[in-house]
Amino acid sequence: MGIKKVSVSDMFSMLLASFRLIGKHPGRFAFASFLSLLIIIVLVVILIGVLFATIGLSQLSQLALTMQDPSTEFLIYFYAVMILFGLVFIPLMAGWLKLCQNSAEGQHATAFDIFLYYGLGSVCKKLLYYSVISLVAYLCVTFLFRMLCLAFGIDFSELETALVPQAGADPLAILHLGTGFWIAYFCMLIVGMLMQFMFYLGFSHTTLTDNSAIGSVKAGVGGVLKNLLTILAFSIIAFIVMLVVVVLAALVIGLIIYLLILVHEMLAVFVAAALYLGIILFIYPLMFAFQYYFWNGILGNETENPTPELNNPEISI
Repeated sequence: MGIKKVSVSDMFSMLLASFRLIGKHPGRFAFASFLSLLIIIVLVVILIGVLFATIGLSQLSQLALTMQDPSTEFLIYFYAVMILFGLVFIPLMAGWLKLCQNSAEGQHATAFDIFLYYGLGSVCKKLLYYSVISLVAYLCVTFLFRMLCLAFGIDFSELETALVPQAGADPLAILHLGTGFWIAYFCMLIVGMLMQFMFYLGFSHTTLTDNSAIGSVKAGVGGVLKNLLTILAFSIIAFIVMLVVVVLAALVIGLIIYLLILVHEMLAVFVAAALYLGIILFIYPLMFAFQYYFWNGILGNETENPTPELNNPEISI
């Protein structure tokens, strides 16, 4: 398996290529996002309906307000629906990658390509295997991280309290946490980010090649480790740039909305809604396009057939 080493400039080139790809086919990607949002809305309605039918409106309202002490019954149904979400979204994520690949390579592509893998049971099974293996790996790393924190005397409950502030808690209490806590906190962020890169790189590999689920896990881990410093540097720089861009965009959009309010409030509402919808519709394409180019830049030189066979009933794990 050939894993290429990329530079920080290469990764920014991947990001720019993602924007260019979307710019070439804005209607196609916007419609694909719209279809994805419809699926999400339907699944959320199903989730709320199941919870309403099982635990009742009063308990659901109380839980939504406090998010404390969920009942066992609630957790069972909640995780069952989360599994349903996963089963629905795994082929959808794969379809997004295929849409990006077809569009980037100039092949025939439509927004409905995001549903391509729903008809490929063997590929969906392989993707499910990959996701289960990745989930187990994530749980193992989380457990090891928790044990490491305890070994160094870091109370993991403090970390959870800081991440999920409780009602009535002192908002300044986080400033009094020790150095060890902050070291553990930033290590957790870095490890989580790297595992996310590993997951998406391996997921793209198992989607776009005939490589097995286990082989794709190895490829994702190997690709990230070989480009570890590059990914860390890119993530830090990209975060800073994104923060600056978001702040500037928020200021400009806020000024525009304020001026439109002076003209007519409904006009301001309409423009704000259009801008928000536009951002939502192009977040998915940008995310998956970058995921595709990231895979293509590191593992895209593989010799496997990039299109899984439609008539292959069994794909090895």
